[in-house]
Amino acid sequence: MPKLNVGINLNDVDTDFPVADPGMYPCTITKVESGESQSGKAKLVFTFKPTVPVPCQVGKTVKEVTGRDLFRQHVSLDPQALYALKDLLVAAKVAFNGGEFDYEDFLGKEVRVKVSKEPAKNDPDVLVNNVKKVLPIG
Repeated sequence: MPKLNVGINLNDVDTDFPVADPGMYPCTITKVESGESQSGKAKLVFTFKPTVPVPCQVGKTVKEVTGRDLFRQHVSLDPQALYALKDLLVAAKVAFNGGEFDYEDFLGKEVRVKVSKEPAKNDPDVLVNNVKKVLPIG
């Protein structure tokens, strides 16, 4: 059977996802994906990478995490819930014409992301970050 060497000792790899302290972090939007919610409604999923070191709990230790996507925000495209999308368009300075925009224009934009730390919906013993607000840089 072929062997693979990944170049690091896997015993030293954390298997817990980093959870940031609540706060406001400057971030770059690194990914935008379209999809459907569990109820079948259209949504966009935004991924944010902080541009500064972020204190995070990783398992039982606290360490500064850099250079990695840490936050995600699911944004409904339901007409009753477009306030979050409008906030993102304005914060990232993405041009829109009425109800039309190119969601790839978000990529690489810098914004400030306000996050909280809360119990996960499906497992209250696990803490996760929740994006509360996205604001313009500066």
